[in-house]
Amino acid sequence: MAESLKKIFISGTFWTSSQQIILTIIGLLQLAATSRMLTPVDFGTYAVATFFSSLGNVAFSMGFSAALIQKKGDVSSYLNTTWTASIAMAALASLIIIALVPTICSFYFHNEAATLPSVVIMINCVFVAASNPGLIFYQKEIQLKKLFILNVSARIFSFSLVLFFVYIFKSYWGLIIALLSESLFRLVCSYFIHPYRPKIQFAWQLFKELYSFSGWIQLKNITSWLAGSLDTAVVGNLLGTSKLGFFNRVQTVASYPRLLINTVVDSVAFPLYAKVNDDKERMQGAFNKIQDVIILIVGAIAIVFISYGHQIISLLLGEQWVNMVNPFRVLLVAYLIQTLLLSFIPVLRAFGFTKQEFLIYVMKIVIMISMLYLFIKRYDLLGAGIATLLCVLIIYPGMIVYVKKKTGLLMGHYLVSLSITTVAVVVLTGILSFVEMSNHSLLLWGTEAIVACIAYCIILIAIGYILKVGPGVQLLDIKK
Repeated sequence: MAESLKKIFISGTFWTSSQQIILTIIGLLQLAATSRMLTPVDFGTYAVATFFSSLGNVAFSMGFSAALIQKKGDVSSYLNTTWTASIAMAALASLIIIALVPTICSFYFHNEAATLPSVVIMINCVFVAASNPGLIFYQKEIQLKKLFILNVSARIFSFSLVLFFVYIFKSYWGLIIALLSESLFRLVCSYFIHPYRPKIQFAWQLFKELYSFSGWIQLKNITSWLAGSLDTAVVGNLLGTSKLGFFNRVQTVASYPRLLINTVVDSVAFPLYAKVNDDKERMQGAFNKIQDVIILIVGAIAIVFISYGHQIISLLLGEQWVNMVNPFRVLLVAYLIQTLLLSFIPVLRAFGFTKQEFLIYVMKIVIMISMLYLFIKRYDLLGAGIATLLCVLIIYPGMIVYVKKKTGLLMGHYLVSLSITTVAVVVLTGILSFVEMSNHSLLLWGTEAIVACIAYCIILIAIGYILKVGPGVQLLDIKK
């Protein structure tokens, strides 16, 4: 059984990681192209529009997927109810948000031009909710090959449309049309990928049973969206659309590593944790190994992105964006620490602690609101990054203690791995700061980055071999 779970984990990790790597590459190519074709005002307006669509997609998502994955046995009888409820909620949420859009755009964002795109983009919420609920079977059993095909093909389709429509319209409308086209493509393809055909049918008892678990996830989604969108809202309110556009671009670049790691963790680790949560020893072993891998990857990303922030921004966005390097570095560190923090969420969810997810985000909102206004007024866009970083640093230690208390998992191994990796990252980043970086040669600074990552892995492997601790142990064990 242990070998079977290992194979499932490896297969799921392969397909999800491959998917996210491909999506990240496509996203970076799109970022590089559009940043040279559109203005900061275009991106600021697009950020306002996606602010509303993300509210509809994320905040009003009812959390049924997590409930169905966590539930043992066959879940077919629940699908019609979850599909019907999701569409109804998406339609209702879209109508409510559309009614509020004009007022919020005018009086909060001070950008009336964002009203129409913000209304149009709300169609995306219904497209997402109407997708085939049968896809949950692939997620539940960690059979992710077909989801890989669906997501990658949809993203390639969207990328081609982005380049075409941005070139034609020379405005944010190119981005919005491409986003809606991708969602429609994904909706249609979901019914080719899985044979399940849902019906409009609602059973109150089934809904109530699932919602007792997923209701807290929906509240978490609302608070998660608010916590993740506060910086966009406050920057747009205090600094205007143009600076929001600058912030949106560096925020997008900084968030790619977080999205890459957390998507893999949510797609693979949560179902795996749900399978072994009744066996304390296996759960502890799975937790230690998964966290070691996450810490290892986060450390490597930190070394490269902090040391070569100027080169990365210049390469991806162009020279006109290089004044955003320092906000980018601060945001990156904040998001990487947040990645470590969010890696605990699948653990809590596997044990049924969905209420705790909600409370974590409430805490983040309270801290973020006060810090954002204080630091943005004082330090401009850099202040948004500082506020985000301080907020995560306040919450992260408490989260470690909290997970130990609620789940009974031992944190000694985790803390040792985190400490070893942190020291290695600080030392290597410090050394690289004294090395003359190659500002103009992609080949040279790319080579430097690769050498730095190899040195990082060698350090961790040496510590793992000698002391038998740290993420290096997983590198030594990779062939087993």
